[in-house]
Amino acid sequence: SSFDKEIGKLLPAQQRTVRSFIPKLSKQDQELVDTFKKASERPRRPGQMMSSRQTTQVGVPSNKTALQSPRAGGLPRKGGNNVSEAGVLPENPLQMSSTRSAKPKAQRLATLGKGDSWPEYSEEPSGDTLQALRKAWALFIPSTSIDVLFPQSGLRTHEDCMSGCDLLSKAIGYSRDNNDSSLLEMLDFIFKWAACAVLLRDHTSGFRKLLSTILDLFKRLDELSYVISDGEALLLLPYLLDKAGAAKLHFKEEILAIFTLVTTKKIYPSQKFGPVCMKVLEKSKSNPSRPLAAELCFSAVQSAGVSAIGKKGLVILSSALNEETVAEAKKVYIDLFEIVVEKLKGDTDKLFSAIKPTDKVKLIIMERCGNQPVATQGSPRRSPPRKTVPPVSHYSPTSG
Repeated sequence: SSFDKEIGKLLPAQQRTVRSFIPKLSKQDQELVDTFKKASERPRRPGQMMSSRQTTQVGVPSNKTALQSPRAGGLPRKGGNNVSEAGVLPENPLQMSSTRSAKPKAQRLATLGKGDSWPEYSEEPSGDTLQALRKAWALFIPSTSIDVLFPQSGLRTHEDCMSGCDLLSKAIGYSRDNNDSSLLEMLDFIFKWAACAVLLRDHTSGFRKLLSTILDLFKRLDELSYVISDGEALLLLPYLLDKAGAAKLHFKEEILAIFTLVTTKKIYPSQKFGPVCMKVLEKSKSNPSRPLAAELCFSAVQSAGVSAIGKKGLVILSSALNEETVAEAKKVYIDLFEIVVEKLKGDTDKLFSAIKPTDKVKLIIMERCGNQPVATQGSPRRSPPRKTVPPVSHYSPTSG
């Protein structure tokens, strides 16, 4: 009938609505159909923006930069003062708002691993973790910034974090141009967000922008003479190192350049960076990442001595050598033990007394290092072993 033909021109949802309320054909039927047609054909005003709370069509976002994180549609928008509802970011997108219930950074870091939702490496952040991060950070910064960092369409690939990287770059630029250090109070949030972003599915342009943003952030920390704490370091560095092992060569080199900056500028010095590498060596499920972590430990021991990994690190290394099945990784572990023995002046007895290795590990170490004489004062030193760490010269203090 002409009635069914007219209804067929409507959107599916509108067809269902009409048919549910009009069981039979009548004169009023045609009037209702015409009413729905006029509503659906009404032109929209260009540039019209609505918040997600005002959206009437489910699943149809009104604006890309005003989206929320996955499964976070019901989260309240706190800390949104000093921002217009038009979605315009302030000059400093990480501008802090005064919220009495918000915990300072020191208290937030103190709760890591003690009821805090952030996982311990090598467990990866989940959607619930991301939602908790969004909710906590929203107490401090403008709602428009939260919407950019946590888009409603979700963070699935590195491409999805590009707008967030632009926002962080703007905040870093504001800090640099205005000699402002307030972003330090946000550093744990920034590191958590960056760690989540690193773990997203690969997208070449997005990952390049993310690494560039992380490098610029550490350059700014160096300009502020800031030394990150152990708690802050564990939020990001293990995930970044784990990613480096599996990344394409040019991205791996970019990540190694970040680590070179971090350690040489003493943002997180070598003697502290060693335990981060040992954590990746111990817990990473990525075959390329474990030997890479050992190579960086080699460099740390070479520059800072055995204390760079400590007794705990040596025990981890011994266990890893005993259980490792990947030949390349085992070779690098042995290289690391060799530089340790050299730093101990050939005293393998001291090493074995400290770590109590299995017979298998003891035999492997003695086969490599057993002929190394115990050095005495003034005695000739053995030539250092071939360095297995690839040279990282991509960053210089004068660059960027």
